Formats: sequence, C-alpha cells, structure tokens
Amino acid sequence: MQSGRGFSLVLNKYVLFLFFVVVSFVTYSYAFFTEFGFYNEYFRWLYEDFFGFPETQHLLVIGRPLGALVLNAFFYFIHTISDLSIARLFSFMVAVMFFYFLSRFYINRLRIEPLVAYLLVFSFFVLPPMQVYMLLLPNFPPGILNLFIAYGTYLIFEKALREGQKRKTFYFASAFIIFLLSLTIYPPTTLSFLLYPFSVVVFSQSENRRKLWAYIWKNLIFVFSGMVAYFIIHKFLVLPLLMKHSLLLSKKAALTLARPDYSFSISGDIKSKALAFYKLSLMSFSGAWHLFIGDKASIIAVAVLFSGAVFLFFKRDSEPAGYEKKKSRYDDAFLKVVSAIAFMLIANISVLASKAPIIQYRVAFTY
Repeated sequence: MQSGRGFSLVLNKYVLFLFFVVVSFVTYSYAFFTEFGFYNEYFRWLYEDFFGFPETQHLLVIGRPLGALVLNAFFYFIHTISDLSIARLFSFMVAVMFFYFLSRFYINRLRIEPLVAYLLVFSFFVLPPMQVYMLLLPNFPPGILNLFIAYGTYLIFEKALREGQKRKTFYFASAFIIFLLSLTIYPPTTLSFLLYPFSVVVFSQSENRRKLWAYIWKNLIFVFSGMVAYFIIHKFLVLPLLMKHSLLLSKKAALTLARPDYSFSISGDIKSKALAFYKLSLMSFSGAWHLFIGDKASIIAVAVLFSGAVFLFFKRDSEPAGYEKKKSRYDDAFLKVVSAIAFMLIANISVLASKAPIIQYRVAFTY
C-alpha cells in the first residue's frame, strides 16, 4: 500500500512538471513552426569560413574565445531558414532539460515542495532574457548552454566541499577549470553559479550558522578567484597577442580593442560608478512602473517585498518564542540579508570596477 502511494506521488511530480513544459511549449510554439530569422542569424550565409563570421572576431576580442568556437559549431549544422526553427526547438529542449535538473536541485537538495519548485523554476523560463536566450540563436551558446555548464560547475564544486582531502584537490581544480572555460563563453551566465549557494542559504534549515558562513565564504572566494584569473589571462596574455596580430582582424573588431567597454581596464572613479549602479538598480526594481512614477516604483516594490519577508519571518512559528529562539531567528535573517548583498556585489564587481559605462540591461540581468 505504501509503495503504491509513493509511486502515485512520483507520478504526480512528473505530471506537474509535464504540465509546465506543455504550457511553456505552447507559449513559445510560434517560434518552432514559423520560418524566420533575426538579423545576425542571416550572417550564417554571408560568411562561410570560421574566422570571417563577424561574431567570431568580436567574441575573440572581448574575451569569449570558447563562445566563438561553440557558436560556430552550433551554426555549422544550420543550412536553411527552416533549420533555424529546428534549432530553436532544440534550444527549447535543452532549456527544458536544464530546468528539470534545476527543479530537482530545489526539490531534492533544498527539500522544497514540488509545486513551489516548479513555479519558481518556470517563472525563470518565461522571463524576457530567457526568451532572448532561447529564440535568438546566436545567444543559445552564451545563454542556455552556459547556464547548464555553470550548474555543472557548482555540482562539482559542492562535491569538492564534501570530499575527503585526497579527492578534494581534484574536484576543486576541475570546478575551477570549467568555471574559467565557462567565463570564456559568457561571464554573466557563468555567474548564475551564485544562484545555487544563495538558494542553499535562503532555504537552509540548518542551525549551524558558522558552517553556513564558511559555506558562503568558500563560494565567494571561488567565484572571485575565477574572475581574477580570467581577467589576468585575457588582459595580459590574450589581448597583447590580438593587438600584435590586429591586421588579421576586421576593422570593426580592431576598433573594439580600443573601446572602454571591452578594454579590461579598471576604473578609478568608483564613487560615480556606484551612484550610477544605484540609480539603475532602482530602475530595475521599478520594472515597467518606472515609466509612470519613476523611482517611487522601486520604493513601493522594495516595501512590498520587505513587508512580505517580515510577515513570513514572524509567521514561521505561531508559538511564543523564548530569547534563544528569537535570537536564532534574527541571526538567520541577518545571514540571509548579508549573503544576498555579498552575492549581488560579487556578481556586479566587473560592472562596478570596469572603466566601461554601466549599461542598464547588465544591472537588470543580475536582479
């Protein structure tokens, strides 16, 4: 009887996941059954050789060589306009696989109810950036594919944290190398790595605060170290090599080397960058309401989120709490808030430290 009930629960989980997949498929179906292409998808027929494809040279110059390689490998299999529709369907299927593994992470690792986990995961699925990553095919390698790689990197890193000393070094080195390779595809989606430790901290039921603080620091140090290594390799090895052989580049790619956006130069004016970041953060929190009431919308959004968090915080236990229990609650809340700020700052450190002007979508992407 018990085994029958367990089978029914498992079946219900898969039916629930399938329901969300079908809804998402219907949402995106126009892109799978209509023959069309976006502007840079047509470059596939203008440039037959690897190095001639404009995206290739641009990606090489701005520190994404593996992204250039994967992009060309992906478009190698596209020969007709109808192939673009098939490629979008393939992109969708890879996205479904990624979100399946992500939902298993929330359900199995964090013990979240399946319905809540699927709602959380598929709310990502229909976000505008995700639509761009799935439907605009040049964005598939840096988008969906790199999200998958970042998730795999985190799993290896977490395994390293659990392994004994003998195998720990191997798993740490493997995770670090894959993290570096992922950065050479597209750094912003590589930093989705931070989503997983942040989720662990937010949904953790552990009372061992010291262990959680150590876990946060290990993740932050790992990501920061990877970003520094990536910066040094591209700034002092790859860029000088490209400058030396700049005659091989197109005029547009050669000019990109001189742009502050991709020069890998560190800004000395952190104050103005921080102010710009703050203003764009307000705009990101405001959403579409910023068009009507400006920055006030962000205040309303933060107030609603804060009120909801406070309500849940005090509703967690209906019984009167003693001093120790109250202190534990406040320590838990402090841990979550500080970790959120720390993860957000690490995710945006390149935006804040670079000489490049801050662009709105890069800030909004993080939130």
